[in-house]
Amino acid sequence: MKRNVGNQYRMSALELEQHINESVTTLLQLCDIYDSGRPYIAFNMATEIARILTENAVAARIRAAKTYTISARGADKNNLNAHNSLVFMRIDTSPPKADFIPVFQWDYQGTKSVTFAEWWNRDIVWVASSAKEGVPLGLIPLDPAEQVPWEKRARLVRRELITMMRNKLGAHLDTVLPEILDQMQRAEIMGMGASVVTDNGELFTWDGTLPIGIGPGAAMVRQISHELLTAYGATRT
Repeated sequence: MKRNVGNQYRMSALELEQHINESVTTLLQLCDIYDSGRPYIAFNMATEIARILTENAVAARIRAAKTYTISARGADKNNLNAHNSLVFMRIDTSPPKADFIPVFQWDYQGTKSVTFAEWWNRDIVWVASSAKEGVPLGLIPLDPAEQVPWEKRARLVRRELITMMRNKLGAHLDTVLPEILDQMQRAEIMGMGASVVTDNGELFTWDGTLPIGIGPGAAMVRQISHELLTAYGATRT
């Protein structure tokens, strides 16, 4: 029931919960659109994820009561290469292209259950490689003095990624993207590129001759959507 407060109506807790459930259904429908071959919808998905999780106090209560299942392959400070626990890169040869896919569509390599706070704010989903700026792609110096220390390497948790996607590419489109978000659209975010040998020669992601069909940023949002929908009991059977 809505309560009249002056000339405004305040939604009841039940109505707010129903509103969140509608957003969950919307997110599920957006995932269907993504899976039908339209990955650009990931930016709208980021807006819906933020709405489900942060719109009001009822959303905070509901999200805290959920259990979230994530990949067990977490960030390792001994790994000198870039880390991404949300996506894999897949190479197709006919036609030649590179796609990024969420890990739930490939292989979780084991899972674990975490609380909302761990899932949203603490679990590191991406870490840059230890190579300093200007070092050729895929080449990481063996000398620790020439590497970026673990604690200084760029990184993201789910909250940061979704916030950037929503604010810069979703509901609040800006003309200038943060540098890190721009990187999220390229294969180089994995700390390496990919190449394919064809009848017409070798094609590379780093020079654009091997096109990227689905970028890593979009696939990361799709994985986060899957994790959220699973926690809310709304995935397809």
